[in-house]
Amino acid sequence: MLKLHSLSIKQKVVLGITFAVLASTIIVGVMAQRHARDVLSHRLIDIELPAMLQQINTEIDREVVQMQQAAKQLATNEFVVEALKNTDHPQFSETQLVQQLNNIKSQYGLNDASVANRKTAYYWNQNGFLRQLNHSQDAWFFGFTSSGRETSVSVFQEANGEVKMFTNYQDLNGISMSGLSKSMDDMVSLLNSFQIEDTGYVFLTNEKGDIQIHRQQGKNKTSIAQLFGSNANQLLNKNSFNLINVEFEGK
Repeated sequence: MLKLHSLSIKQKVVLGITFAVLASTIIVGVMAQRHARDVLSHRLIDIELPAMLQQINTEIDREVVQMQQAAKQLATNEFVVEALKNTDHPQFSETQLVQQLNNIKSQYGLNDASVANRKTAYYWNQNGFLRQLNHSQDAWFFGFTSSGRETSVSVFQEANGEVKMFTNYQDLNGISMSGLSKSMDDMVSLLNSFQIEDTGYVFLTNEKGDIQIHRQQGKNKTSIAQLFGSNANQLLNKNSFNLINVEFEGK
């Protein structure tokens, strides 16, 4: 074993310099690694994530606004309103009403387009008259017409996995109500195309935190609070970007 007291002064100086160089190299390496980690964290949290979410938000807003405008356009169409008023009149033309619905359906690439008389609950879609809606089967209709809200927007995932957006508009001072549905397959593809680092992904909730679109179907209709704990509700604050740290699946 090398004994320090047996070394010459020259050897001690060389050894001291060597230790000093090694120590400074290690310190610089640790600091550089920490700086690189901080830069990466800053880029992800302060730049990439907000930009990604803003892009998604813009796409969703565009779809929602377009659907709302189309629903209002349909419900306030003079011919549609007049037709809904005169369903028992000899001059009523169901053919023309159905043609209006098919025009809207084609124009906006919809799955379905429908109108109803808010007072009588008579209901048509692009295929013709369906029936008079009733409380036992159609609670959504009566809930909406009595809500006092002009519009409603919801996202629903069918059993086969297809995701649709539903938009309703009603004239609160009149008799007309419209309903539109559209496939959200493009939106689902957009959400699934985003990947955050190695394992991160994007999903969509409503304003209450209920999950609407998730790549794992079993998590739809659960809430972010159920998945990530009550602190996750902070993500619902009306800010441009919210961030929390949670433990999820042991990570």
